[in-house]
Amino acid sequence: MKIQKHYAAMSEAIREGAKLGPQAFGTWRIDNRTCVMGAASEAVFGPHLENGVSLVDLWPYIGKNSARCPECKDEDYLSCVMVHLNDEHRWTREQIADWLYAEEEKLGFITLTEANKK
Repeated sequence: MKIQKHYAAMSEAIREGAKLGPQAFGTWRIDNRTCVMGAASEAVFGPHLENGVSLVDLWPYIGKNSARCPECKDEDYLSCVMVHLNDEHRWTREQIADWLYAEEEKLGFITLTEANKK
């Protein structure tokens, strides 16, 4: 597994991957379209997605922590809720990234930024 680019948070990778092409539903990738998981994977690994690539290896919290779907209140692992929001509720990948960012903050993830130096 060759990582081309590293992102501290999965929400950031989703946002970047969403810029690369239109959204897909029900599959990671078809033609140049990607679902929420495919977008994150493409941002990290590039356009040649491999079946079985585990995003949980990069962001273990998506497979260990649960959350409730903001639409129907079903509870599951973060990764499953993201796929559910993509496929069932047809949220945009950017909307899912915004929701995931709030979940990441609840889990204690901190985004570090550097102040502009004058």
